[in-house]
Amino acid sequence: MNYNCVFCNKEFKDASIKEYNFWDLQLFVDDQYYIGRTVAVLRGRHISNIIDLHINERKELFNDVLPDINNSLDNLFSPDLYNYASLGNDCRHLHFHIIPRYKKPVKFDNQVFIDEYWNQTYSQDYKRRKLDIESKRKLINLIKEDL
Repeated sequence: MNYNCVFCNKEFKDASIKEYNFWDLQLFVDDQYYIGRTVAVLRGRHISNIIDLHINERKELFNDVLPDINNSLDNLFSPDLYNYASLGNDCRHLHFHIIPRYKKPVKFDNQVFIDEYWNQTYSQDYKRRKLDIESKRKLINLIKEDL
């Protein structure tokens, strides 16, 4: 592991929701503008290109990780659709953002989350929204329990 990598360091390990054989499903701690935003991070290998995935890593991502988190977020927040992103511009550790999108405001922990960019391309132009430690823990545990 490369501990200079954001996904290998302790901050993101503390945001882990579920560890699979090849993937770690984590809450995306830098931003919850889209409530329930998570990231699937490849475990055990530090690669950057999706075409370098082994067949078992691909199968687990598409057969287990993504269906699990989609089902859980459907149960908890009822997103209207999902965006997925794997850009690798800032961090060369292969990871996939799972970004739930909402037509209507969503409440969580006495906060209201509004997707001002609904029906537009997923955007980085919004004001990032970090949860406080208590709300972050609540959200991680809520998703863990639902999985």
